[in-house]
Amino acid sequence: MRAMILAAGFGTRLLPYTNSTPKPLFTIAGRPVLDTTIGKLVDAGCRQIAVNTHHLHDKIVSFVASQNYPIPVTIRHEPEILGTGGGIKNMADVWTDQPFMVINSDIVTDIDLKQVYQYHLAHQYPATLVLHDVERFNTVTVSRDGFVRAFLSPAELSGNAAAGALAFTGIQVLDPVILRYIPDTGFYSSIDAFRKMITEGKKIRALTVQGHYWQDIGTPDSYRLAVFDQMAPEAFRRAHPACRVDAIERKTIAGDGSDRRWYRLTAGKSSLVMADHGVRQAEGTQEVDAFVVIGRHLKSAGIRVPEIFMHDTFAGLVFMEDLGDQSLQGAVRDANGSESNILRLYQPVIRQLVEMSIGGATGFNTSWTWQTAAYDHELILEKECRYFVEAFLQTYLGLPVDFETLAEEFDRLAGLALRDALQGFMHRDMQSRNIMVKDGAFY
Repeated sequence: MRAMILAAGFGTRLLPYTNSTPKPLFTIAGRPVLDTTIGKLVDAGCRQIAVNTHHLHDKIVSFVASQNYPIPVTIRHEPEILGTGGGIKNMADVWTDQPFMVINSDIVTDIDLKQVYQYHLAHQYPATLVLHDVERFNTVTVSRDGFVRAFLSPAELSGNAAAGALAFTGIQVLDPVILRYIPDTGFYSSIDAFRKMITEGKKIRALTVQGHYWQDIGTPDSYRLAVFDQMAPEAFRRAHPACRVDAIERKTIAGDGSDRRWYRLTAGKSSLVMADHGVRQAEGTQEVDAFVVIGRHLKSAGIRVPEIFMHDTFAGLVFMEDLGDQSLQGAVRDANGSESNILRLYQPVIRQLVEMSIGGATGFNTSWTWQTAAYDHELILEKECRYFVEAFLQTYLGLPVDFETLAEEFDRLAGLALRDALQGFMHRDMQSRNIMVKDGAFY
């Protein structure tokens, strides 16, 4: 078997995320979708794979070159997009006289590709399209005896013609005869080739599947859903091996003052917390990268922080230990003003702060940091003093005070803060709502 992965799109619906990363290299659990698809084709018995490219072509070439695939993977750049049909025709020299599989690069599925290919070999028709029922994509009508009848246009979808239609999964097996129905040059859709074949009396077999997983990653929402669907069950299996993950409930929980969104995930009696940093929009170290690598560093140093079970730094999702809802702030309020009880709360927290400052610095790599590597003069002025003016003086108190009015005092404060500085790991937001209490221990 030979196969082609259609990967030459612009990824327009995924902007701005595709500005620096082509859609086929979007990751799930740290693995690019393109790599997953290649792996599935290899497992299905494929002997050679062709990939067409356009947008950010060089990045796909570099990625494939960095892998050690057991079969040849041929990449062909399209300076101008040729469409699904034109892309297939442009690979004419790759195909033999045997049927070949074509699969979209933007789908995540567990459909058995080997069974699909064997199904095609078992009949005499020139094409097999794998179809299923996904209402928003249902545009293909099928006869009672399992052949494609028509591909509905947008105008036809508004009427009753779509009743009983099915959706194309993006998986197909084709005989080389299809090349006769595609022009030698220019943009052309494989759907138009199929329409020509049907008009001439050629039959296109429909393989209707069900009971499988399938998700496209063509939009930000569908991509995030695919990442969650694939990663959340595995995160539960790692965190709670005895847990049955039949269904996962997701509930929004209070945030932390940043743009991150936080969720509690529940499966049976087990739970996890998921932090959503958002899909990566730029290259270089981002907040999610620092969150993961520094969090794991502190955990390995014996500091009480939540354990991270899984993450995908491109999708921005991090699955971690659930420390509950009780913060130090809540614990102090529950102390009802008792000085001795409040001291008993703060003393172990301060001890841990010292331990984190010393232990966290051991083996720390400043390249892990996101905003700045050091707590320096400029950071104090911008991230502490200016924030104080904007968030507290101007926003909370409503005072007409600007940063420049207090610049001289702020500059002196920053200098004094650094005058007797010690080297150590610094948690810049060590406040009571960021300290959790679980089973009498502070995190």
